[in-house]
Amino acid sequence: MAKTKQRKKINYMVNKDLLINFYTLVPPGKRSDAINEALEEWMIQRGREIASDAIDRLREEDKKRGITLTNQEFIKIRDEGRNRK
Repeated sequence: MAKTKQRKKINYMVNKDLLINFYTLVPPGKRSDAINEALEEWMIQRGREIASDAIDRLREEDKKRGITLTNQEFIKIRDEGRNRK
């Protein structure tokens, strides 16, 4: 992590085998950073999955209404009004 942000100590339960592997692979002093990086990456991926699911639902709803769009048309409509070039 390039810049250390304010942190808060938390408690969660994890699989014992996972914890043993984690302690083996990640040295003390690096563990909080490793957890932060893994959690941040997981949340980015989860956000993408949620967005993709929402797009799929919209496309299904549009299909039921007889509306079909190519990917390029969808992207053009999505980006309309955004400051993208």
